[in-house]
Amino acid sequence: MAFSCNIGPRNRIARALTGIALIAIAAAYARNAVLASVLILGGIVSIWEAIAGYCVVQGFFGTRDMR
Repeated sequence: MAFSCNIGPRNRIARALTGIALIAIAAAYARNAVLASVLILGGIVSIWEAIAGYCVVQGFFGTRDMR
């Protein structure tokens, strides 16, 4: 299965900023380990999608958002 870029530059920037924000929020809520873990995982996935330019959900449904 080959991964091809299915998200555009604006979407990649939004995902990167969202990932950074989720990790920052997780740092603020470090007392609640479950919440912090979920936020960190979401942040890492979002940043990975921004770097790779590939969204797993859009790839599954066969859609592309090249805005």
